[in-house]
Amino acid sequence: MKIRQPVYLLVLLLLILYATLYAPGSNSENLTLIQRMYSGEFRTINPLVFSTFNLLGVWPMVYAVLVLDEAKIQPFPVWPFILLSFFMGGFIYLVYFGFRKSDTVLRPQTKLQKRIETRKNMILLSLVGVSLVFYGLVYGDWLGFINSFQTSGLVHIMSIDFILISLLFPILVKDDMIRRGTYTMLEWVFYSCLSIIGALFYLIRRLEK
Repeated sequence: MKIRQPVYLLVLLLLILYATLYAPGSNSENLTLIQRMYSGEFRTINPLVFSTFNLLGVWPMVYAVLVLDEAKIQPFPVWPFILLSFFMGGFIYLVYFGFRKSDTVLRPQTKLQKRIETRKNMILLSLVGVSLVFYGLVYGDWLGFINSFQTSGLVHIMSIDFILISLLFPILVKDDMIRRGTYTMLEWVFYSCLSIIGALFYLIRRLEK
């Protein structure tokens, strides 16, 4: 397996060093925060923290749709990256992009893809994602989030992860648009700049083209 883009692996190494040396908080505090999110105490969690953490469960499903579309050309199985992304987010995709071959040829869908990429599934995923964004933006406390970013290891790392996975998305969506013959600079910028909202909107539009 050939390293095609070593810069991604270098970024991963730097992020690991940063998280190890500079991220605040402790593992026990992180675990406590996660437990509170999924207990009766979730209402005491800043909605911005809650929504950001849970959107990191939506992003891997968005990525799965696009990554499965280029799986046949990759010199390695893609399913480990899809599964690990639910736990490691954009960090594991830095490894994927380090070894990935760009694919701009549209190929027939597999049975798995047809089961995943139904209109019902894409609409449900979009409703969950949009609801989380709405909950975080409308009810969230930005000053509290900034404070948590400075004091909580979980919030610190998940915020970096969210930014990272948002920045990697444009690479996948551009190739996917080229595969489908729908690429325009304006649309690509639109989907890319809106982060998870743009990604979800693209999945819905993708069904119509």
